[in-house]
Amino acid sequence: MQSEGIGTFEQAMATLKTVPPEALRAAVYTVHRERDGRGVIKLDQTKSPPNPAWSKRTAINFLKRYARDRPGGQVLEHFERLDALLQGVMRSTRT
Repeated sequence: MQSEGIGTFEQAMATLKTVPPEALRAAVYTVHRERDGRGVIKLDQTKSPPNPAWSKRTAINFLKRYARDRPGGQVLEHFERLDALLQGVMRSTRT
């Protein structure tokens, strides 16, 4: 992940911090079809494939790149919100 990617991730985490986890879990995320037929979820300007592998990669990248230099309490708080977001995304893909 490039430094600008980390900055973008920090901005995303700051935004997630303003939303209660319950709201992230309950939100309805829309799946769009690409021209090639793939389904994608669009979160702001980022397109993400709606599958468990994407969720796992996102969580791993969070822990490996973002969380390693943060205080434990902050990491836990941010991870709880990220987890809530991923739960909402995956729930939306099932419907």
